[in-house]
Amino acid sequence: MTRFISFLLILITPLFLNAQIKIAPTAGINISDYSLNKDIADNIGMKNNYFLGLHSTIPLSTSIDFVADVEYSLRGFSRENADPFNLIPDVEYRVAYLDFQPYIQFQVTEDFSVGGGFFFGFNLDEDYRFGLDGDWLNNEEQDAASTTDVGMLFNARYTFDRLFVFLEYNHGYKNIGRLTYSDANGEIVSNARQRLRNFQLGIGFYLISPEDY
Repeated sequence: MTRFISFLLILITPLFLNAQIKIAPTAGINISDYSLNKDIADNIGMKNNYFLGLHSTIPLSTSIDFVADVEYSLRGFSRENADPFNLIPDVEYRVAYLDFQPYIQFQVTEDFSVGGGFFFGFNLDEDYRFGLDGDWLNNEEQDAASTTDVGMLFNARYTFDRLFVFLEYNHGYKNIGRLTYSDANGEIVSNARQRLRNFQLGIGFYLISPEDY
C-alpha cells in the first residue's frame, strides 16, 4: 500500500501544479452495515453516522476528472445478543476512520457525473455503549475493528453551479471484524468475515473552482 500511495503522489503532483483544481468541503450521513458472511446467533444491525470531508477535483480531459477525497468518517454497527434471558446486553459500536479516496469521475452531462475508485481507511478511534440509551465509552484497545480498511467505491453526483449533492457506495474487501461470534448452538463460528457495506448521502460546496482563476 505504501508503494501504491507513493506512486500515486508522484503521478498526480504535476497535475496539481498545472491543473485548475476544484476544492470543496463535504458532509453527510453514513448508513453502514457490517453483516457477516456466516450465520450467527446474534443480530448485526445497520447504524447511521456522519462524515466530514475535503473533495479535490483535477480535470484530465473535458469529460474525465481525477478526484482525491479525504474524509473523517464515523461508521458502526449494533450487536443484538441472542440470549433468551436478556442477561447479556446489546452493544453498539462506533468506529472513526480517516479515509483516503482516489477515483476517476466521468461527466455524463454538464451537471451529472459518475465515479469509481478505491478507499483506504485508517481506524482512529472506537467507542461502544450498552443499549441504545447508554453512555458512549472509549474502547482504548480498539479490538472491535481492524486498524485499516480497504475497498472500492462508486458514486453519482449532481452539481448546481458550486453546490453539489452525491450518493456513494463503499464496498469493503477486508475482514475488519475482531469480535468472536457463535451460532445458535453456542459453537464458535470460524472463518467469519465482517466487511463494510456503506452508503453515503452528502452535500458539498466548491470554495475554489476554475471560475476563480
